[in-house]
Amino acid sequence: MITPERAKEIMFKETPVILNGDFYSKINGLMFRKVKNGFTTSAELMDESGQIIVTAPITLIKEAGEVEVEMKKKDELRTETEKVVLLAAEFFEEVRKEKTVTAQEKLYELIPALLEIDELLKVQIYADEVIRGVYQC
Repeated sequence: MITPERAKEIMFKETPVILNGDFYSKINGLMFRKVKNGFTTSAELMDESGQIIVTAPITLIKEAGEVEVEMKKKDELRTETEKVVLLAAEFFEEVRKEKTVTAQEKLYELIPALLEIDELLKVQIYADEVIRGVYQC
């Protein structure tokens, strides 16, 4: 989550940001609104054409650089996929041999590995969508 101080730094550095998967070239301005317990901060986001597109709470904004961290999950995805391929091969071999007890044990190893891949894919899909948005600007 971006703090008001960090939003100010991002604005001065003109760092690209992301809101709901959409890319914006920079924060153009910050607005502070008084609320009961203090204040809330919103940012004006500018697109590549120089138009102010949207105003949003800074709590919903990500720095574009944060996506790079998500991209590093690609290597982890490859490793987990290789693991699943091996586990699936072992499972199918046990099924082929009609060894039901060991087949079930292999299945119990395979299922969590598949769920891990599912989580990694979710992160990768998000990162890919953001990157496509960056290149479409």
